[in-house]
Amino acid sequence: MMRLRHWQGAAVVLACCGLLMPPSAVQADGTLAKRQTTQIKATDVALSPSGALKGVVYTPNGHRVDGATIAILQGDKIVTHTNTNDKGTFEVQQLKPGMYQVVVGNHGAPVRVWSAQTAPPAAKHEANFVVGTAVRAQDEFVDGGAFFGLDVITLATLGGAVTAGVLAGINQKDLDDLDKKVDKLLSP
Repeated sequence: MMRLRHWQGAAVVLACCGLLMPPSAVQADGTLAKRQTTQIKATDVALSPSGALKGVVYTPNGHRVDGATIAILQGDKIVTHTNTNDKGTFEVQQLKPGMYQVVVGNHGAPVRVWSAQTAPPAAKHEANFVVGTAVRAQDEFVDGGAFFGLDVITLATLGGAVTAGVLAGINQKDLDDLDKKVDKLLSP
């Protein structure tokens, strides 16, 4: 009887550990899954006639973000940085045409910058960025992410699993104590 209870406790612990493991880390056959890198298509943006890159930073709700920090990188080198104004817009002067990584907060996106004369017809006249974008209907907090980078649903599930594990452990201890008392009563 005691061995069965130990196996049940081990099963509860393994179930809790399974909740903590990311689902994409292990494939069905037990081998580690290879990370798939997706190529994000660069947005074509035309510089203004004066040679400035203009843009706007939004929240997922469509509100403009005041004071967001924007860094323009080419490779690993920071070319320039700026902040949005009170209307959520920014402007970077004297940027040369080419490929850049525009980083807003902890979100980055590739941008192909064109001069006003050579830009393709589909090129945008300003770069728009949304910070705190929703992924699988799970919205990140705009001010830096949820607790340890976990979204609210994962935190609630993890909290429930930990609570269940603690309650199972308490229940198991009570059952063991009761089993010992019954054994003492039945022994001569």
